[in-house]
Amino acid sequence: MKKSFSKDEIQQAATMSIVSVIESFGFHLKKTGKAYSYGENHKLRVYPDSNSYYDFSTGVGGDPINFVQRHLQTNFSEAMNYLLKGEYTQSDFIEQPKEDFHYYFPRNSDTSIGKDYLINERKLDPILVNFLFEKDRIRMDKLNQIIFPWQKDNVIVGATVQGTTYNPEKYPRGRFKGIAKNSESNFSYNISIGRPNKMYVFESPIDMLSYWSMNKDLRDVTFVSTNGAKEAAVFKTLDYLVTNNCKIKDIYVGSDNDRVGQVFYQKLDLGYENLAFHKVIPDDLMIPTDLMTMYQNALAEKNSTIDVRTIAAIHKTETNLSMTNEPTSKEGLVFYFGKELANDEKPSEYTPEAMKKRIEMLVEDLEFTRIDLYISIKAALENRLKETRSEKVLDQSYLDRIDEYYQLYSEMETLLVGIPVKDWNEKLQQLTDQREQEKMQQSQQQVKPNVSEQKQIVSDKEGMAYKKRYVNQERQQEIRVTGTEDEVKADIFQTGQYAGSLEPSSPEEMDQLIKSYGFKAIDKEDVKKYSDQRLDQQQDVEMVL
Repeated sequence: MKKSFSKDEIQQAATMSIVSVIESFGFHLKKTGKAYSYGENHKLRVYPDSNSYYDFSTGVGGDPINFVQRHLQTNFSEAMNYLLKGEYTQSDFIEQPKEDFHYYFPRNSDTSIGKDYLINERKLDPILVNFLFEKDRIRMDKLNQIIFPWQKDNVIVGATVQGTTYNPEKYPRGRFKGIAKNSESNFSYNISIGRPNKMYVFESPIDMLSYWSMNKDLRDVTFVSTNGAKEAAVFKTLDYLVTNNCKIKDIYVGSDNDRVGQVFYQKLDLGYENLAFHKVIPDDLMIPTDLMTMYQNALAEKNSTIDVRTIAAIHKTETNLSMTNEPTSKEGLVFYFGKELANDEKPSEYTPEAMKKRIEMLVEDLEFTRIDLYISIKAALENRLKETRSEKVLDQSYLDRIDEYYQLYSEMETLLVGIPVKDWNEKLQQLTDQREQEKMQQSQQQVKPNVSEQKQIVSDKEGMAYKKRYVNQERQQEIRVTGTEDEVKADIFQTGQYAGSLEPSSPEEMDQLIKSYGFKAIDKEDVKKYSDQRLDQQQDVEMVL
């Protein structure tokens, strides 16, 4: 199979009639004005004037090459070979030269709204956000949109736009998200640290920065946002890095934990000689609580000794542990938890009863094969499927993924059971919420048991003197406060022995310190380490691209 193509060949494939190509797959297009449509509510729209299509159900569109890639769930090379071997009419469409990108967003020097959205709502690390604004890798425009400029050889060639105004009636996801007009095709928002030998790929800038916020110690890497699951953007950015003397050996794919993200990784991981792909999809090995209960109940009802990991590995491979019947594999293979959907068929959701029956069917098959006697789950399942589903052609990559997930589950001391997140920003927010809850609990525990206050203000020959005592009976600790209303000193005693002093500027400050830190508030220098401050060191980041 041919893997490289000339510009003329790519032009030839891209200008084949989009109508002819789509109809060759059995789609009966209906003429609607200047366009064509297909499916319920005309969600697939085909535009002869621009020789392009757009699928409103998935938000994906493009030229004939892109359509073949999507429809056949294949890569660019395979789509090109398919088109060049076929017989299609040539489009009358004459491609107009694309205008060069120019940065047209009016600059807003006030970045407070963008920082508030990224830090307080999306929970990105404030040091990282401030650093990227300072280095002009994040900008704001006059509409208070956040702009992520794509840099290539120190020139901005495109941009990702993230709105901050919440308007769910206008925007399906609540806020505007888009790519700037005339942005360079199949390129990316990318930031490099040091001399990159690794590339981390994400579907959006927010996910990219979320992962970076959680892994601030990474060095010699390039972070890349492909603005969707775009294989072409990965390889175009890779080519760019290589031409800049970056010796990339490993690509880590942090796509979303959904069907599109899983298939995206599968299409990339095709076995390159000097390039290794690694999956860093969030919560990829977490099993939903409800499903685990169903697995365990089915095993108990069948009195089966089959390892629950086997069921999870097959379900994960076929539909990504989903309750729908949509395949999550580039081959579209499903035997137990899904079905091969027709071109215009929408996925449907299983009821708990229907899912229970599918799990039970799998358990019966696995019991029949006596899978526990086999060295490999892959070999056992392959034998069984050949016996029962001989009408389907088994793909070894399907079996390999089952075996891989089974091994990954087996290597874990305890299976992760819970509610998986979809993307890295959800993961960051989840961890941030957990940390804040833990801090709140610790704060409540510190204040609650420690200090009982015995207070008196008494008169002496010098006037009004200030005296208080704070006592922790259990730990035999005592704070004795003396002075005037303007100047106070607190001496701390442990089991009757002097342990240090605190010299706040006022009685009010002293009260607050004791309330917040109890007997840990020994002196002014020590107070800092008990305060809830974020680290103020900035990362030593070398921008090379």
